Amino acid sequence: MLVKRCPKCDHLNPENELSCEKCNEDIMLVTVEEVKDIKESSEEEPKTDTPVAKSDSKDVFKLFKKPDQQKKNVIIKQINPSAATDTSKNNSDGREGVFKYCSCGTRNAEDADFCSSCHTDISKVTPMTQSQHKKLIEKKISGIVNQNSTDAPASSGSLVSCIVSEDGFKIEIPNTKLSCGRNSSDKKLADYLKDKLAVSREHGFIWKDGEKAFIRDEGSSNGTYVNGRQIPAKTDIELHAGDELLLGHPDVKYKEVSAKFTVR
Repeated sequence: MLVKRCPKCDHLNPENELSCEKCNEDIMLVTVEEVKDIKESSEEEPKTDTPVAKSDSKDVFKLFKKPDQQKKNVIIKQINPSAATDTSKNNSDGREGVFKYCSCGTRNAEDADFCSSCHTDISKVTPMTQSQHKKLIEKKISGIVNQNSTDAPASSGSLVSCIVSEDGFKIEIPNTKLSCGRNSSDKKLADYLKDKLAVSREHGFIWKDGEKAFIRDEGSSNGTYVNGRQIPAKTDIELHAGDELLLGHPDVKYKEVSAKFTVR
């Protein structure tokens, strides 16, 4: 067989090796030679002069296998349990496997101290079966949905009844269209907006339709903004409790001549 003999430690290496497997000596330029007898080192088994038969060629190449390869495979399985056998299967006695589930979603061995994916400390995480973990997730999702449905109002329109300005001015939203410009038909609103010169005379309309409230910009000079975004003209926009409503210009220098409200 063809080998490269290391000039430093005399170790026999496969012909395609670039460095000695034993001492890492550079053997790239070492001449390939043919050997008939393989003499093992004194550290392994006693030396023998028995020629290597052709049928034993596979056994000869075992000498060139790195001795720590099996150890590395074991370490890899310890670091990443998912690389080992399928952990979702039941144990030999029929019981379901137990694991530690990290908050990132990774399933780890039950005796793991750190997550194999994000390295989070999971030493205090309670091990559980896959079915138990599934039920726990379903319970959490159900709890979030129930909480949201409980916190949400029965209908958004039931809470939308008025608009309140930053300085405390309040006006109820009627069931018919109310002009929300400086020439408003509502005297109270017209008086409030008379010095708000960034608000157009015929700025737009606000009204309620059943349980919903709407606002419409009629092509005002400076625009109408809901939650910081300008709404398109001639379009009915639904309002919700908590929305910030601005009639006029969003620039801070126009603050005193614009009208800002909160929908309630």
